[in-house]
Amino acid sequence: ASVELQGIKGMWSLRSSTDDPFDTFLVVSFISETRILAMNLADELEETEIEGFCSQVQTLFCHDAVHNQLVQVTSSSVRLVSSVSRELRNEWNAPAGFSINVATANATQ
Repeated sequence: ASVELQGIKGMWSLRSSTDDPFDTFLVVSFISETRILAMNLADELEETEIEGFCSQVQTLFCHDAVHNQLVQVTSSSVRLVSSVSRELRNEWNAPAGFSINVATANATQ
């Protein structure tokens, strides 16, 4: 599969379940938005949504986490999302006047 997208600032693959053998989602971050792509039944990439993700802003980092969860980091928040239901489970917001500039994680931290 090939996708031509201009202005990509970051890209990550995520699984829809911790036990899945293959990645399900391709998260593509742009300067002012985040798009999520997934393979359909015809093995083609199509745009989809992870409801718990904030798609109106640039994603700085995202990663698979334990217990079927996903982490999304933006300049203003860290979001913990269920990879199964795709719903927001928890969110930490940066204090007023502060922003997140860099982030990294592993499955448990």
